[in-house]
Amino acid sequence: MSTEGAGVSERSGLLSDVRLEYGDGGTASDQYKLPDPASFHAFRHRGLNIVRATETNVVFEVDDDAFKALRRLRHDAKKLVASADRLRPEDLPKSLREDLTVLVESGVFKIPPEPNETEDQIATRQMIAHRRRSIHLMLTKTCNLRCRYCYGIENRYEDAGEMMSIDTARKSVDFLIQTSGRRGRLRIFFFGGEPLLNFDVLKETVEYSIAQAKRARKQVNFSITTNGLLLTEDVERFLLDHDFAMMISVDGPKECHDAMRRNKSGEGSYEDVVKNVRRLLDRISWNGQLRLRCTLNHLFHDYVKATESLRALGTDCIGIGSAQPSASGNSEFELQHEDMRRIAKDAKPVFDEISSKLIAGERPAYNPYEQSLYYLHRPRRSKVTCGVCRNDITVDTGGQLYPCHRYVGMKEFIIGSVEEGVDNGKVGRYYKTLFRQYDRKCLICWLRGICNGPCPWSRATESGSHVAPDPVVCGNTKRAVKDQLWLYCKLQRLQPELLSKIVDDYRVKNVDPEEGTSGEETKTA
Repeated sequence: MSTEGAGVSERSGLLSDVRLEYGDGGTASDQYKLPDPASFHAFRHRGLNIVRATETNVVFEVDDDAFKALRRLRHDAKKLVASADRLRPEDLPKSLREDLTVLVESGVFKIPPEPNETEDQIATRQMIAHRRRSIHLMLTKTCNLRCRYCYGIENRYEDAGEMMSIDTARKSVDFLIQTSGRRGRLRIFFFGGEPLLNFDVLKETVEYSIAQAKRARKQVNFSITTNGLLLTEDVERFLLDHDFAMMISVDGPKECHDAMRRNKSGEGSYEDVVKNVRRLLDRISWNGQLRLRCTLNHLFHDYVKATESLRALGTDCIGIGSAQPSASGNSEFELQHEDMRRIAKDAKPVFDEISSKLIAGERPAYNPYEQSLYYLHRPRRSKVTCGVCRNDITVDTGGQLYPCHRYVGMKEFIIGSVEEGVDNGKVGRYYKTLFRQYDRKCLICWLRGICNGPCPWSRATESGSHVAPDPVVCGNTKRAVKDQLWLYCKLQRLQPELLSKIVDDYRVKNVDPEEGTSGEETKTA
């Protein structure tokens, strides 16, 4: 993007394309300033010198002189070099120190806060005060499949046989509307188990939601995550008539899907699921209404094969998830560290192909990096990576509230009920234990504001606490983000209009306009 009006000199080559949101930044003065070494991260990747201001999330390219100067600042601070021997403004060319001074005075290089309870308490109060826009209803704790990696097994509810009553479902809808504040658009996610096993309650809940939302002058939309086996003509017609967003789990090629997603008799489910998927793809009314999801696991983690097999079904609306390592490490199907390295290696040619097309001005039909580009352009403002305890609150079959669907069955993480509402004390304790672990690593990490920590459930223990992020997962995330930052910088300079188009299209399709954050998360059935 252009730096016109930002008050930044181009003579040093410091800035190629900097996005500033801090006014004109003033003019450079005789009192030159260098950025605090803790306020940025500078790295060289795929031939580019990239700088990220960690607190403001401003990302830009720099020339070699500027890169060396910024790396020198980081080195001197890290190695505790004596003050007299550290880099000084007068050691730099005049144009470069002018540019650095303007960036400092513009507020680009903000110093990160120290880990402290006050900051955490403020973040917790903000999250508790959050007016939710969505809720997840776990209509069943039973399923017609026996997926071998299901986290319901670890949480001990994989086939409890429980069904949500219509009374509990209605109270859940009332709870959502009452706690949504002035939000005009709401969403209800139907989940399980297999939610279509409780289809009658689902139908009644939809009709009740529409009526109650209308009385409250709100709009309600619906999503469902299903294994796809119960998509009869009647079910399909109802979902389409009510404009459901749908996600169906298809675990890659037939042999891989059938090895993981078996019925009660031990038989594979691929053929039946794919038959329903193909029929549904011919009937959906908008692009993205049906999304397919593959869950990579320890036994099958071929990223390329998974991607190709889902796209071969006739859609580019796919998601590749994983049976990620949990704090307990109890499941034999969780990804191991070597599996994650293999996935990262397999994904590299896919990234190279897609990024080459984007840099050339093409827009490939399949682009799994659009979300990453969006959040690099418009960073998240939350201290947590997801809507846990807020928009991801889940009601189980008995009306108990959990931080998200993955926690269901972990009794120490119950945070209220639809009868009595959210227990803010329990939510506060939840965030306190989560922040305590994240502050030790995440607050001093250059990825803060992009990553915001791993999935909280993956670090949760049965005792109700959380453990520190997995360092191998962190390392893989850093490598992936470096690629994404490289692509972002390339597009800023070479294809700014295409980048803006990608960002705008993603916002329209996936982001709640009332809040500016993602309105729909990927869930695994």
